[in-house]
Amino acid sequence: MVFAIMKPHQGRAIMEAGRNSKVVVATNFKALREDLIHDHNGLMFRNGKVTELASALEQMLTDADRLQRMGEANRNMYEALHTRENVYVLLNYLSNGEVK
Repeated sequence: MVFAIMKPHQGRAIMEAGRNSKVVVATNFKALREDLIHDHNGLMFRNGKVTELASALEQMLTDADRLQRMGEANRNMYEALHTRENVYVLLNYLSNGEVK
């Protein structure tokens, strides 16, 4: 999945790709680094650097084993970061152990 954005943005698309064991190629913004680690579960390129984007895509298209490993890593990262408990906390639904 390619997430080429020009300005920092919430990385929901990266989360959805992780849930589906897909690799992500994304613009390197700090806001996305919680869900994407370069060369672990995807690749990042500098904003506006089209040749870096092309290189990342070529790497993904020419190494099927790496693509599969990174997809699995993305699923594992998604599951580690987005547990039911973490979702409740992040959405501010938990208060003293009870759902508001």
